[in-house]
Formats: sequence, C-alpha cells, structure tokens
Amino acid sequence: LEFGSLADEIARQPEYQRALKLAHARGSLLTPAKLMNLYLLLRFGLPQLDAGDIVEFGSYKGGSAIFMASLLRDFGSKARVHALDTYAGMPDTDAVRDLHRAGDFADTSLDEFRRTIARAKLEDVALPRKGLFHDSFPGLAAQGLRIALAHVDCDIYEGVKYAIEASRPLMVPAGYIVFDDPLHGSCLGAMQAIEETLLHEDRLHAEQMYPQPVYRYPPA
Repeated sequence: LEFGSLADEIARQPEYQRALKLAHARGSLLTPAKLMNLYLLLRFGLPQLDAGDIVEFGSYKGGSAIFMASLLRDFGSKARVHALDTYAGMPDTDAVRDLHRAGDFADTSLDEFRRTIARAKLEDVALPRKGLFHDSFPGLAAQGLRIALAHVDCDIYEGVKYAIEASRPLMVPAGYIVFDDPLHGSCLGAMQAIEETLLHEDRLHAEQMYPQPVYRYPPA
C-alpha cells in the first residue's frame, strides 16, 4: 500500500467502494490506507474467516465496523462483526499513560448506528454491544466465540490490554490482531499494552507496521 499502484487498484473495486461509502456515512476516523489494509486482510489474508468472527474493541460511530460487515457480505463470508464500545465516550483513563480523557469521543449514537446497519441490511452481520469491554465481552465469549480478527481501536492502555488478553485464548489459528492507535502520539498507553503482552510475554513480531500494526496469533 505504501508504494506502487495497489491503492489505486483497491479503490476501483466495487465492494470496496460500497463499504467505503458506509464508513464515510458513519464518520470513520480510519485513514484510507488503514481501511484498504483491512480490505486486504478480509479478502486475502483470512481464509479462515468462516471459522471465526471479527471483534472490534472500540467502534466510536461504527464506521470501520460497518465497513468490514459490508465486505463480509460481499465476500460471502459467514463471519460477523461484534462492535464493542460504550457509545458514550471514553471511560476513565490513566493520566500517566494516556493523553485521552474521560468523555472524549462522546459525539456518537448507538441508535443512529443501528439505523445505518438496518438501512444497509446488515443486521445479521454488524452486531453492536454497548458497555465497557469487561462488561460486554465475557457474555459474548461465553457463547462459544472464536475470533479470526480482533480490530483494536480504543486508544488507551486499559482498553488495549484488556482487548489483547481477552482475545488471545479465543483466536483461530493464525488469526489477526490489528491495532489502529499505537503509532499516534496521543496513544502511548496503547503501545505500552502491546509491548507488555505481545512483545514481552509472547515474543511476537509485527507482520506490518504500515499503515497499522498487525500481528498473527498464535504465531504462524
């Protein structure tokens, strides 16, 4: 994506265009390169998608979640996107590690997101779950969840660390953990959580750092 004409080729794909329109309608903050990278992972990098679902930790207005849901439908996958968020802004944060503060990103609406999902006829694919991760995720995991891709977009140390630790036991073989935030200057806590878990505990190396950090778990 960083070099050559691949981005232009992706931009011409009709399924990408449809998904991008939905993402823009929900005000996605992901850069075009990050959305394109998710497109590539869903289309080529996850043949095991039907063995697991996508879990998004931090959805804000739902732009990237509905983007991925639209692609899953167009690719004929049986996987679903579980979009976890407070849908009310950031919870309390750690002033030592995080530059974001409680209440950031509060300009969102779960009802509006659900209406967008319904208009796109994606009710069976895009599944929002409201609440803090440690409240909303255990019930989902108890339903026999398997994760093919964890998209971690929650900016702060506690959220990222929880997402990693909760996802690891449920990953399908060689599933992906994708991070949106840790290379941003306002998200140093997110990088610390990655370093403590995937780097120091698991000794994993990223498969990508551009346009976002991507890890394969368990290691291929």
